[in-house]
Amino acid sequence: MEQSRHTTTGPGLSAGTLTSSARAGFRPVSMPKIALASFIGAMLEWYDFFLFGTASALIFAPLFFPSTNKEIGTALSFATFGVGFVARPLGGVLRSHG
Repeated sequence: MEQSRHTTTGPGLSAGTLTSSARAGFRPVSMPKIALASFIGAMLEWYDFFLFGTASALIFAPLFFPSTNKEIGTALSFATFGVGFVARPLGGVLRSHG
């Protein structure tokens, strides 16, 4: 039985060959399944940011900044929320291209 050979290169793959028997362990995933998993992941991430934003407005100011007045404490807690909002995608970009 003859095995077909394919040269592959790409992220995480070095230049080499894969035989059809080596690829047999991979099962194709349907696009609706990928879309559903992406949607669920995005919903969980945005729900997390929604909860963190709500907690920034209501809870974090008196809890973490009790020595400041109410308005400054709220601004500081929203600034903390903003740093997390900016740093998360920036960290993803830096981590994925490193």
